[in-house]
Order: sequence, then structure tokens, then C-alpha cells
Amino acid sequence: GACAEIRRWVYDGGKDCHNRENQCYGQVIRRDQESALTCWGINQ
Repeated sequence: GACAEIRRWVYDGGKDCHNRENQCYGQVIRRDQESALTCWGINQ
């Protein structure tokens, strides 16, 4: 539930960060890292 939702929070200023043209793709990478660390205790 909540662990999967972390990855959905990838908007910056109303722009979808999955679209690399919006120049905020770092949000996507950060959310993936936070999800792994918080939900599964994986140290990266």
C-alpha cells in the first residue's frame, strides 16, 4: 500500500517528472531510492 504510493509523488510545480523534458527526473530516482530504503530496508 503505502510503500507503492511513495513512487507516485513525482510532480514538481505541477509537472510530471516521468517526462524527462520537464527537467525534474531526479524526483523519480529519489522516490525509487526512498521506497527501497523505507519499505524494504535496502541500503544503497
